[in-house]
Amino acid sequence: RVISVVMDVTAFHFIQAVERGDISSVSKALKKGTSPDCRYAGTHPLHIAVESGNLDMAAFLVHWGAKATQIKDASDRTALQIAEQRKRESSEDDTMVKLLSDKDFLQQYINTLQQKLQAEHDDVSSRRRASFPKQVALLFFVLLLTLVILHVVVVFAPETAQSLLPPKLLSDLQLLSPFLEHPLLAAKASPGSGRGAVEAEL
Repeated sequence: RVISVVMDVTAFHFIQAVERGDISSVSKALKKGTSPDCRYAGTHPLHIAVESGNLDMAAFLVHWGAKATQIKDASDRTALQIAEQRKRESSEDDTMVKLLSDKDFLQQYINTLQQKLQAEHDDVSSRRRASFPKQVALLFFVLLLTLVILHVVVVFAPETAQSLLPPKLLSDLQLLSPFLEHPLLAAKASPGSGRGAVEAEL
């Protein structure tokens, strides 16, 4: 019973990925052992791909072993029969039919599809690499802005800084920032407040 439930859940998510046209998720599921012919709610992945006219998904599933002529849906139709019916009833060309019935045509299509997917992957990787320096620059800016704000608080509101900031952080700020030697801070310092209080706390 438990195994059946797990298989149903797996098939459900797999069918959803096929419906979305998410080849990446479908590929991951297939590599983990999901059957390309798994059944859910009376239908199969290849039937869904064919009915939606998704050539790439249909070719991918057949390439992974989905059966175009042996498995029928709840309406007693194979995926190839659905493709042939769609061709008769619409202006679609015979590409889908050929994908399901011509192995040589399928292989040519798969070769082109793999090149397209690789190009898309390379493009995403390239954009990620290009955005990395910007992300680093943004992080540096945020850190610098945070440091400046802390300096301003310590210089112009030393009592507030002493009450809000951990002593270790105040100590580090004093070591790192020449601004903390500002005359204003020194003028405000006294044995019980300001910088004197900060030093006493440290």
